[in-house]
Amino acid sequence: MKNASIEDRTLKGDFQGTSYNLRVFRFGSGKAGAPKAYMHAALHADETPGMLILHHMLPKLQAAAEAGLIDGEIVVLPQANPLGGAQVLFQDTHIGRFDLATGQNHNRGWELLPAEVVAEIETVLSQDEAANVAHIRRIVGAAVAAREPNTALERFRKEILLLSHDADIVFDIHCDDESGRHLFIIPEQWPDWEDIARASRSQVALTAADSGGGSYDECLSTVWTRLQARFPNHPIPLACPAATFEYAGRSDVEDDVAAEDAQHLFSVLCSRGFINMEPTPLPDIKVEGLPLEATDMLRVNTPGILTYRVAVGDEVTKGQHVADIIDPTELDPAKARTPIHATTDGFILSRRTRKLMFPGESIMKIVGREILDSREGGYLLED
Repeated sequence: MKNASIEDRTLKGDFQGTSYNLRVFRFGSGKAGAPKAYMHAALHADETPGMLILHHMLPKLQAAAEAGLIDGEIVVLPQANPLGGAQVLFQDTHIGRFDLATGQNHNRGWELLPAEVVAEIETVLSQDEAANVAHIRRIVGAAVAAREPNTALERFRKEILLLSHDADIVFDIHCDDESGRHLFIIPEQWPDWEDIARASRSQVALTAADSGGGSYDECLSTVWTRLQARFPNHPIPLACPAATFEYAGRSDVEDDVAAEDAQHLFSVLCSRGFINMEPTPLPDIKVEGLPLEATDMLRVNTPGILTYRVAVGDEVTKGQHVADIIDPTELDPAKARTPIHATTDGFILSRRTRKLMFPGESIMKIVGREILDSREGGYLLED
């Protein structure tokens, strides 16, 4: 394929004779100084909508690359996590969110700026913004390349970071449980990313400078905001804006819808200069950017059967009775039922589909507009 290639990267497993295959698609001429985009799906390997979207994206990118319309490079991993992809129990349960060997969430604990990397960057910064970007990318990339991973999970993360650390834009495509569409981004990307939010038909863009978990997209974008704060006298742009896209819920897998989503993301790549083509119109919707600290991850403190009184998209008020947890072993119906109340005014963004709950679990996200005291300065993810 002219200006398009497929690369299979082998990841050694944690047991003798085992390995995983990471398939990488590259499109473009790779012209020096031209922009690079990176996108992948299924970092949480059991989240299917994004894989289908990128399946529809590949032929569009191949045609553009073969026509010479991609000066730089667009890197695509339609199925980014072969480790999680292989974790199926008894032909019934796919555990793609967590690494079974370590229990670690595949989208937590990512890091690109340890202290020694920051110290090296400090020695090369100047008043030349473009040179600063090049130096930072070179140093960060060399530090990733020098990592000596001990486990398959660490080897996987190294490969993903080598592929994406020097991109000019990154799309990390996920889905929620039962949910409306939304984005997670850092505040510096709003409202500049309003067009991308519309391309994904998101209801809301949830912003946080640091959500607390070391998510993959934040590990890339906050390289630049952390360095800006550390070295305010040197020009350092937001050179790698990234986002977590939540394409509705796990069961929202429709071929025609995914094809439309792929076209909208392709259009954004055109309008932002990654592909030399005229963009097609984006959905005409209004998307609001709101602080993630105003979204309550409503949790329960008792086990039982979950029943809802509200649906995804419903507006609720603080104190409203939104769900019940029912103890099926209690004879008295009144005593068996523990009411759950909304803690803020807002709308229901997502709900849990599993109905047998345990203490501490989140049952829904309520998106509000006022920052909640319980959320400010804390861990902001669901998890």
